[in-house]
Amino acid sequence: MNVRPRCLPELDETAQYVAGIATERVAILAPPALTGIAREASLKLLELSGGRVVTLCETYLGLRHGPLSYLRENTVTVCFVSPDEQSRRYEEDLLEELREKRLGRLVGIVPEGTSWDVFDVVVPALAPDLPESLRAPFEIVFAQLLGYHLEPALLVWIQTPESRWRYQSGRTGRAHSSLGSA
Repeated sequence: MNVRPRCLPELDETAQYVAGIATERVAILAPPALTGIAREASLKLLELSGGRVVTLCETYLGLRHGPLSYLRENTVTVCFVSPDEQSRRYEEDLLEELREKRLGRLVGIVPEGTSWDVFDVVVPALAPDLPESLRAPFEIVFAQLLGYHLEPALLVWIQTPESRWRYQSGRTGRAHSSLGSA
């Protein structure tokens, strides 16, 4: 088994960039064996954005049969790509269709050696050689960082009764730190 160490600052920088363009909708696509990680990523992004970014979790096959209408040109679509060659052919076909229809800003979490020009952003998979059922703890890192960076990107400023400005965080739905007087 080969679990590749990846530089956390590099993942963090990429997640911060993607958070800056994920302002309304995010779709998370995964092969069937990774739907658990996709669901967790979807829920984390919804939670940390305080519901301001609407999320969808789906398999590649499932997206083609209805939820495809969810995607817009600016929908950030995070794609967990299968290391299995046969599965990847189907995934690639769908992603090329999305590109042709100009649906989604595609972010691929891809195994090494997979070079698809279809992605706007490529994130190397951290554990591509593990069976898909064991990849979740490694591959969820990018989605967690994305959620972390979504929250500050969507801060809502509120004025408190004490005439001090505070921010409303998506993380807890409550005002957090005092940032000075208005």
